[in-house]
Amino acid sequence: MERIKEKIKNTVNEIANSKLFSEPAVMVYPWEQEYSTDEYLGFIKTGNGYLSLDNQKRLFIEEKVREIIRRNGGTIVRPYTCVCYLAVKI
Repeated sequence: MERIKEKIKNTVNEIANSKLFSEPAVMVYPWEQEYSTDEYLGFIKTGNGYLSLDNQKRLFIEEKVREIIRRNGGTIVRPYTCVCYLAVKI
């Protein structure tokens, strides 16, 4: 969460220092998504890091992800944080 707070602070400063907007109001919405093994594999298969791997590495990762999720009850919970910045144009 500290990393997120630092990113929010930097973004607020960037908006305010632009002289184009007032200092923004910030709303933070943390949430979680539970994924089955197949859902999570579908999710990671859309990432550039995964897509840039050769087929052998992709298969290895899929096998390890399946193994880890199976050992931990059959699902994985991934945290997310949505941040909304509202500022008035000057």
